[in-house]
Amino acid sequence: MKKEGRLKILACLSLLLMIATLSVLGCRQTASTPFPTPTQSPTPALTQQTTAKPTTSPSQSPTLQASSTPKPSPSPPPAATPSPTPKYGGIFKYGVPYSPMAITYPPKMGLNGYYYATPAVETLVSMDRTGRILPLLATSWTLSPDGKSMTMNLRQGVKFHDGTDFNAEAAKWNLDNQTKEKTPTSTFWTSIDVVGPYTIRINMPQYNNSLLYNLAIYSPGMMTSPTAVQKNGMDWALKNIVGTGPFRMKTFTPDVSITYEKFDGYWQKGKPYLDGIEMIYIANPTTATISLQAGSIHALRGVAAETPKAAYDLQQAGFDVTSRRTMVLNLLPDSKNPDSPFADKKVREAVEYALDRPALVKALGYGIWDVTNQVSYLDNLSYNPDIIGRQYDPNKAKQLLAEAGRPTGFKTRIIMGPAKTNTDAMTAVQRMLGLVGIDAEIEVVNQGKYQSYQNEGWRNALLIADASLTLNYTTGVSRNFDAGYLYNVSTLRPAGWGDALNSAFAASDFATQKTLTQKLVRMLYDDATITPLWASPSYVAKQKNIAGDNLMVEDVFIWIPQDSWLTK
Repeated sequence: MKKEGRLKILACLSLLLMIATLSVLGCRQTASTPFPTPTQSPTPALTQQTTAKPTTSPSQSPTLQASSTPKPSPSPPPAATPSPTPKYGGIFKYGVPYSPMAITYPPKMGLNGYYYATPAVETLVSMDRTGRILPLLATSWTLSPDGKSMTMNLRQGVKFHDGTDFNAEAAKWNLDNQTKEKTPTSTFWTSIDVVGPYTIRINMPQYNNSLLYNLAIYSPGMMTSPTAVQKNGMDWALKNIVGTGPFRMKTFTPDVSITYEKFDGYWQKGKPYLDGIEMIYIANPTTATISLQAGSIHALRGVAAETPKAAYDLQQAGFDVTSRRTMVLNLLPDSKNPDSPFADKKVREAVEYALDRPALVKALGYGIWDVTNQVSYLDNLSYNPDIIGRQYDPNKAKQLLAEAGRPTGFKTRIIMGPAKTNTDAMTAVQRMLGLVGIDAEIEVVNQGKYQSYQNEGWRNALLIADASLTLNYTTGVSRNFDAGYLYNVSTLRPAGWGDALNSAFAASDFATQKTLTQKLVRMLYDDATITPLWASPSYVAKQKNIAGDNLMVEDVFIWIPQDSWLTK
């Protein structure tokens, strides 16, 4: 073969290789993840999470590999379909699995309250699916050279629903209240200065890579009317919300519904498209699924930690189901109480050895749950591949209990809240613990009692709780296990935990942040701080006539009500 002929062949092969590579990269940016079939057994890589170092990298998901990374195709992508023109009108009915206790006054709101308040209340900044921070009520921001202060320029001409102005004084009032209520995020700053009518400066003890993230998707960044709270009082404020968002609250009936109406004075001209939003509390998963299938609601938010089969069934029935792997479900011991059995590390380790988590996930996870041996999951930045995990070994559990001075075991409780927990799985956990001598009674409590346990403490019990771990791991883990014991207060933090958190928050480059977040995971594992059960996604199932909602496409806590509309 002539030399120039060989060169042409090599050039063609190189071109094909480049096309295939670009196709793979494009496929890996899929926003929603279809669920695997329920009959699928755990893959070898998944099983190895609890027995050996995984054979896949932390950026890969063994159970979702086939569906989330399609085979590359050298064919050119089809031409983009023009976006349809949004339609005005209609009430968007959204089924939700639990009801918040407080729907306003962000320092007392909690994660659930934040999500449900989104139609009425906006944050200082927003975020896209990659974690990039975008302007919202703040139009720009500048970090000082030493990284210890951030100056934010605020959007002008924005009104709260009560007609008062959003300005620097209002922003300072909201952020100062976070400090007053001693919320975990308020430790990120030392003070707030009003620099001008529409400019504030956030002063920090050190640079914090999580500050903007928290101001984007959690309650610290939410801006509510100071006048409304000061005029009506705190009791009123806990059940009424006055923000700058596209919708104004009409009614809030705990454990029933929240209704919103269109706010005609919204600063984004021409929006919103909907006339209103109704968020309907449906506690029973079966009832919620039937409501969606019957068309009485347009969308349903579900928690696959509680009902994994429902998500798969809805997708098979033809509903649009999008999900985000966001949480690890855990058993939290009251290890901070010195008279608790769980104050002894050997007892905490015994709990983990007593649980056959791969068998539990295979039997009850319906192909949606993932086994995990740490407070992270495979495709999270923080996943530590060096952790082998405490494998199922009931004899080892009994040995540790004997070494802890409890050869015959002890009695305790498993506290379950109203959501995010699968009853069958908890019964299985109860049975496994009983086989090694830990006699655990299951206590089911309402949302108010559950939050009381998290904020005020529990005794001689294991609290079922999820660690919500989204794009910024340090944020998620610090909200669940803050160094100041403001949340999940009865679980003892590892020695040096506060310093380790601060170091992770101060990381200014990706590689350092990855290393330090993996160190956090290692600390929780080494100290047997908690017992991870399984990793699970949250999901939204939708009718076909919803557009622009962004539900579960980016972050679990982000949706865009002002862009939502009904096609018919």
